[in-house]
Amino acid sequence: MLKLRKAGKTESAQKIQQQITKLRRQYVTQQTRQPVKIDPEKLDGEALVKQAYLRTLSRHPKESELERSLAYFQDSESPVEGVRGLMWALINTKEFIVNH
Repeated sequence: MLKLRKAGKTESAQKIQQQITKLRRQYVTQQTRQPVKIDPEKLDGEALVKQAYLRTLSRHPKESELERSLAYFQDSESPVEGVRGLMWALINTKEFIVNH
């Protein structure tokens, strides 16, 4: 049981707080250093394109935009490169710059 003094925490409470802080740092470090593993066979290009439009322009893509984006996505070297290129293209549109 932790005892708290009026002036501050006891030594045991301070040690527990330090351990919690240390564990949080380790957890965050582990989460940020783990590489993202993507299985290309499980990727849905249409869903990725729609998510990219929703996250950047806050709207669904038009049919022509969807077709063009899917063609770009399929022609790229890897799915990651395809999404990266699509996101850069969307961020650099006038629509994104004006609205956000």
